[in-house]
Amino acid sequence: MARIRVSTIGIAGLALGLCAVAGRAADAGKGWDQLQQLHPGDKVRVELHGKPDVTGDFGAVTPDSLQLVRRQKEQNDISRTEIRRVFRVLQHSRARAAAP
Repeated sequence: MARIRVSTIGIAGLALGLCAVAGRAADAGKGWDQLQQLHPGDKVRVELHGKPDVTGDFGAVTPDSLQLVRRQKEQNDISRTEIRRVFRVLQHSRARAAAP
C-alpha cells in the first residue's frame, strides 16, 4: 500500500484557502443586505457577470433581484445571480471642483 506524504505547509495552505472561501460567501450576503441602505432615486452602477455595466436610479431590492429605473421611468429587474457588484454613483459638486 502506497503512503501519501502530506506536508504541514500544504495542510495550512488548504485550511487558509477554505477559510477565505467561507469568508467571501459570508461577505456576499452582507453586501446584498447593505443595498437596503440605498434610497429610491440614488444613482447606482451595476457591474454584471459577462455583460456591460448598467447605470440608473435605484428602485428597490428583494432577496432575489435589484430594480433599476432607467430612461423614461423604464424599470429593469436584474437577477441577483447576474450581478457581480453594485456601486453608488456620487455626484461631484461643480463649485467645489472649480475652486482653486
